[in-house]
Amino acid sequence: MSVGRMRVLAILFFVKGFFYVAFPVWTTMINRLEFYMAPPALGTLAYGFFLVMFGVGAFFVARAWFLSTVSRGLLASDLYVSAVAFLLWSLPALVSFGNANTYFTTAPESLCPYAYSYLMTGILFSIIGAINISSMVYMGWLRFSRKTRISDIM
Repeated sequence: MSVGRMRVLAILFFVKGFFYVAFPVWTTMINRLEFYMAPPALGTLAYGFFLVMFGVGAFFVARAWFLSTVSRGLLASDLYVSAVAFLLWSLPALVSFGNANTYFTTAPESLCPYAYSYLMTGILFSIIGAINISSMVYMGWLRFSRKTRISDIM
């Protein structure tokens, strides 16, 4: 397998992993997420979701390093984790866009900054989703490319 093809995938994995690691760190340590008038179970579920997101991000960053230095092939886990990561960007994007819509249409004017914050979070997760989908398409192209034997990849 060509080194250039693996570098492209390594870059996609690194960017995706960086965002998956950075968002939970931002929302749990730097700009702490607070739930108002929500049951405690919701906060626990959110922090569990952030922990899973952090773990998936660490996986992608580690795989990017391995793809660029040590390994020259794809693993089946790359595709599986990318498929699971679909939920890690699609659900927050939907919730963020929904909250932004609610704040823009029904909330008082003083809550508009929250609407913009939700809108920016939705856009961030949409960008992560575009990177995730492009890496999955690229992995499929690598797997079924005529220039590459399947035994070289898996």
